[in-house]
Amino acid sequence: MQSGGVISRRRLLCVLLAAGLWAAAPAVFAAEEKPGADAEKSPTFVRLPAIVLPVVVGNEITRQIGVNLALELEAGKTADDLGPNRRRVVDAFIRDLYGIYDQRRNATRALDYGLIKERLKDTATKIVGPGLIKEVLILQAYEHRQ
Repeated sequence: MQSGGVISRRRLLCVLLAAGLWAAAPAVFAAEEKPGADAEKSPTFVRLPAIVLPVVVGNEITRQIGVNLALELEAGKTADDLGPNRRRVVDAFIRDLYGIYDQRRNATRALDYGLIKERLKDTATKIVGPGLIKEVLILQAYEHRQ
């Protein structure tokens, strides 16, 4: 009977602990969802799909270039503000990157991070308007010769 008493005490302790966590969970999640002063000051980042492009010289693919990008939004802005323009921005980025790589196809490296960031920010701002995009971030980039 003592071993049964020990088991039932452990079960009771587990049930009480689980009930306490269950009761506290809504308050924890509610606190995370409410934007406070810190949330308004912290930047919002919107990751974009990876862009992988071949660089063609003549009739031959000479290298492949890929970039992973994110948009840093101005303070107080959210991904919802980018909304339906997100696809237009990605499409414009692909066109711009092809243009940059075409201009630099004979360079040792087609990737010029400063040029890419500046040009893509200008392009995105033309699409979504001023006051939304603070910075275009290059999270990862690679260049592979064929």
